[in-house]
Amino acid sequence: MKIGWLLAVVACGKSGAPAAGASTDPTPLINRITVFANRCDECKAERDCLQPLRDEWAAQKVALLTEGDKLAGEYKTAFDAQVQRLQLCGDGGGVTFWVDH
Repeated sequence: MKIGWLLAVVACGKSGAPAAGASTDPTPLINRITVFANRCDECKAERDCLQPLRDEWAAQKVALLTEGDKLAGEYKTAFDAQVQRLQLCGDGGGVTFWVDH
């Protein structure tokens, strides 16, 4: 009888419902990183254009990358692809977009 009760409690605790305040839609996060990558592409390797973008990235990267680390599957793949696109774009213009956090 005690085992049945314990299993019921565990099952209720693992119902799969998101925690209060947790977002289940990663699209806004992926969109935010995509905007950075798109803006980088628009700079066309012009260092004067890339530098302010990199400064903006530096101010937001910890929050963005921390949330990105929580993604899984196709969402993680999409997020990582945009981060890599941002980095490669910056490298092309001689401006490094660091991803350490």
